[in-house]
Amino acid sequence: GGISPLVGNLVNLEGIKVYGNRLNGSIPNDIGNLVKLQYVDLSGNKFSGEFPPEIANLRALKMLRLSANPISGVIPDAIGNLTELESIELDDTNISGYEVPTGLHYLKKLKLLNIERANVSWGFVETVLALYDLTSITVAKLGYNPIRNSGRTVAGVAFCEENIVPPKCNLTNLVSISMAQANLGGFLVEGLGRIAELHALREADLHNNDFVGSIPSLFRFIPIMNLANNTNMRGPMPEFLVRDDANTAQYPEGHYQCAGVKGAPGTTLQYRWTIAPEYFDFDLCTCFEGYYGAKSKCYPCLPGAFSCKEG
Repeated sequence: GGISPLVGNLVNLEGIKVYGNRLNGSIPNDIGNLVKLQYVDLSGNKFSGEFPPEIANLRALKMLRLSANPISGVIPDAIGNLTELESIELDDTNISGYEVPTGLHYLKKLKLLNIERANVSWGFVETVLALYDLTSITVAKLGYNPIRNSGRTVAGVAFCEENIVPPKCNLTNLVSISMAQANLGGFLVEGLGRIAELHALREADLHNNDFVGSIPSLFRFIPIMNLANNTNMRGPMPEFLVRDDANTAQYPEGHYQCAGVKGAPGTTLQYRWTIAPEYFDFDLCTCFEGYYGAKSKCYPCLPGAFSCKEG
């Protein structure tokens, strides 16, 4: 079943939470009558149809969560009416878009924006990153969207507007950002170098992309970083990190394991970084016991061999 249009009669309702109930059908337009609603969580159901524009009538709304539903359409410009909105989660939906709705500029209390796997374009994502009005956002989840140009280079994300003095930066309160599996490429220092201006940032997930080159030293202020499966990156160990043999990653298909990294002596941050073993040319890797070789080239020991130890 679904939500009855009669829900529009519950004009004093302040919250709807029906996540994970296998509800289907369209979200009734009558939901726009519930002007006292502060929380709407319809996630994990089977709602279809287009994003209901009537949601823009809910001016008291603080949380909108439509995650994991096959709803489609675009985010209406009128979403700017929801000036009390603090979080919007549209991940795992069929929302599409090439242009950011103009109303997004007015959501000055927005703290969480989640549009992962929401079928939006990189142009949409890039524009969000350059919205200088959205300084309140602390968590931005923007990855897993269908960037159609394979290996697209990040040509300088505009975290700061330099045409004014002093420069005005957006997302200045950002704590966590995800742009994982977005098919992005190029050098990190050229594409995301201005990320160093985001002094509140504590976590960045950039795994499963096509970045190249080395890790910029300006990223040293980020305690948690995921660069896994950026297999074309190469470079030396950053000066703020050292090898960590107590934290290994296993690669059973290749019969080897690779040491992790940790903060270098004297560093004050508790680093939790994940870096693809290719970055170090597999120099941090050793073969499993019962295999011989070096780096990622590991072969089974022959029975009765004179000496065959791990590594």
